[in-house]
Amino acid sequence: MNNFEEPNKACLQALAQSAGLGVLGEFCLQGFKYMIVSFGNCSEDYAQHDMIPSEEADYYWIVGRIEIQNQYCLIIKAKNTFKVAEPTVTDLLTARELQIAAFVALGYSNKQIANRLQISEWTVSTHLRRTFIKLGVDSRAAMVYRCAPLINFILQTEAEV
Repeated sequence: MNNFEEPNKACLQALAQSAGLGVLGEFCLQGFKYMIVSFGNCSEDYAQHDMIPSEEADYYWIVGRIEIQNQYCLIIKAKNTFKVAEPTVTDLLTARELQIAAFVALGYSNKQIANRLQISEWTVSTHLRRTFIKLGVDSRAAMVYRCAPLINFILQTEAEV
């Protein structure tokens, strides 16, 4: 989820409104959540003072300043935001896509995978294409690398059965 958690978001928006700030947007960077607030036209006064009441400092960090279309802006982060967990391979892929990735790891060709799963080669190719996109990879080797821990678990489980 790229939005601030509701309590943080509400607090920061209330802070922005009470100080006469405009909220330009929110974003997530390297798993952390930020908000951009605008003070209006840039001037030395704004550049020298953050214009946010000091009693609100318990709730945010100012992590940067930027000028956007002649508006002085602050990039703030709620102090109690935590790093957002990146989705795991199991979150991204279906069971069938994981199964096909395991067969690729074993060195099976698309034709062999299709015969083993009793599906068409076209279907195997489609699953692989979708898997590549979901994982952001462009080769079978890269896919296997990204899925390696899970593939090892799948292969061990199948060997025990």
